[in-house]
Amino acid sequence: QAPQRLQVFVGDKFIDDLNWNDGRHKSDLVRAGRWASNNNQGTWTDVAAQLSDPHGTNAFVAGGTAAEWPPKMLHIILRGANAPVTVKTMPVVRAALSLQMSVDQFYNVRDAFIENLAGTLGIPFDRITIVDVVAGNARRRRGLLSSGVTVNFEVTPSPTVSFAEISASVLESAGTVNFTVTRSSNLFSNVTVAWSTVNSSARSGIDFVAASGNLTFAVQETTKS
Repeated sequence: QAPQRLQVFVGDKFIDDLNWNDGRHKSDLVRAGRWASNNNQGTWTDVAAQLSDPHGTNAFVAGGTAAEWPPKMLHIILRGANAPVTVKTMPVVRAALSLQMSVDQFYNVRDAFIENLAGTLGIPFDRITIVDVVAGNARRRRGLLSSGVTVNFEVTPSPTVSFAEISASVLESAGTVNFTVTRSSNLFSNVTVAWSTVNSSARSGIDFVAASGNLTFAVQETTKS
């Protein structure tokens, strides 16, 4: 099975995993000084959703941090609310690089590392997510490094933007026509798309006034009109 992330929506509202924030795992954010630690080690320990949490609360528990929930599963709180819960998959590419430095040294150059990697791959900076940084003396399934670190990262797909309606018919006297545009696949970056009118059965200057512009989706925003 291809690597993927699971995204939870209540209605059309995205609900972030308790252990993630805007597409970044909190363990990486803590090490980068951008999130508060939740344990005495200065790191992040995965938390589980609680039965008292609101409808749609979700968490993927990677380890056995909560005895009442099985690990390595996505847990979602459902309360019989009117808004339906939908789970969507987002395919990702997972890879790892070995570097001759310590974990602390890596986090001193983390942003530069991501910028250089993004430049090499020819993709935007925010499509790369650091998932884990493993010290050379930490054992993993693929063996034991004698020195340095292994940086595990994900590359997320480009956002997909499309019209919710295939076509619309209006009277010329209507003045304007509104279309709903949806963004899917990757909700963790700002996305701007250019739009413009084109001639078809209706012609600019005769049936309508030509127009163009830009439409910008903020992080986690799924629809625009």
